[in-house]
Amino acid sequence: MNKGDLFVTPTNQERLIIGTTKDGSLVYATRGGNTTHDYDRCEIQTPERFSSVVEKMLRTVNEKELNRVREKFANYIKAKEIQ
Repeated sequence: MNKGDLFVTPTNQERLIIGTTKDGSLVYATRGGNTTHDYDRCEIQTPERFSSVVEKMLRTVNEKELNRVREKFANYIKAKEIQ
């Protein structure tokens, strides 16, 4: 699981890994099953917990898309000292 990897849950939510914390937890943005919606939340989970709730990896997003989503959550990323 790396920055830029896009996963889907069994309930059709998409989760995009946008960074990691100093302790190795994953920082991800989520959006509902309709991919025309933008990412609306940013959360942190351990890799083990993240793995237990996603169903499969869809793809790795391009750098432009990753940077766009990271910019949307820039204040959160800065506050949590996310890599």
